[in-house]
Amino acid sequence: NNTAPKAIICLKAEPIIATGAIMSDIPMVDSPSSVEELVNGQMVEVDSDNGKITLL
Repeated sequence: NNTAPKAIICLKAEPIIATGAIMSDIPMVDSPSSVEELVNGQMVEVDSDNGKITLL
């Protein structure tokens, strides 16, 4: 189907969302510091290993 998200950015991750991301192998970042600067449709780079997003 090719409709799965490339990554998930959460303000506060619920356990069920985190479990789904793990099971689906979708990178996830919880409570990133720069989330206030995001606008809908903006391109970002997600570093889920370090819990960071970079605005592109």
